[in-house]
Amino acid sequence: MEEKRGKPKVKRYLHNQQGLKIHHVEHHHDDKQLFILSHGFTGSSNSHVIASLRKYLNHKEISNVSVDFTNNLNDSDGSFRDHTITGEIEDLKVVYDAYRNRYERIYLIGHSMGCTVSANFALQNEVDGLLLVAPPFSIRDIILGVAKATYGDVKAALAKWEQEKTFPIYNQKDQTSYPLAYEFYRDLSRFNPVDYQGIQARSVIIYSNEDPVVPPSQSVRLFNTLGTQEKKILEVASAPHSFDTPTATEALIQAGEEAVQFLGLVRT
Repeated sequence: MEEKRGKPKVKRYLHNQQGLKIHHVEHHHDDKQLFILSHGFTGSSNSHVIASLRKYLNHKEISNVSVDFTNNLNDSDGSFRDHTITGEIEDLKVVYDAYRNRYERIYLIGHSMGCTVSANFALQNEVDGLLLVAPPFSIRDIILGVAKATYGDVKAALAKWEQEKTFPIYNQKDQTSYPLAYEFYRDLSRFNPVDYQGIQARSVIIYSNEDPVVPPSQSVRLFNTLGTQEKKILEVASAPHSFDTPTATEALIQAGEEAVQFLGLVRT
């Protein structure tokens, strides 16, 4: 699948409430609808899932904006130690506000933690639909599960994190560890996954039945919690969390096409 030419990407910057620059990549095709794409933990606008779905949207000539959240490992400003879900939701609001009056409809795509950002954003803001890839129901539960598997004693692991203020997160891409502040975990207490019952926007979930990062049961639980009756769940067999094998990428695009059709956007 090749992207149609004539609509080059535009790299743009917006400033968030803290004055940090939010890098985002815009592909404008028309003013009818816009997809805003949100990457996952330690990700970027060039992460495989985001880049693959963006390529599909451009092939279908659907306008899209891919966001690099601040305080991440990407082209936006900030320090990783200041990374929180709340901060990413605030960044998404800045991008959303910059484009909302230009387009008739706005849809959100998220991958992994970007799904948490998109879903919580949709609870407070008007969006026309959600496409969530490998979404967790509760990031807090995933962190606790990792802590238990790694350290055995969850309370001791969390106490150590709080005492030392940061925890090293290893990034495979550049083989470097980055300090994640305890504030990231504390910030999670602001969000209750049960609140997803309040989401009424049409929604599609794509998940792998063998995801090693986000347990498949979490994605299914999120689907069952969504309040909207207009929802669909699509299972991809044996795909890694990043969907970055040839087979998984092909399956992701096929599921993405079905998802976009469900949302009513594909043009033939």
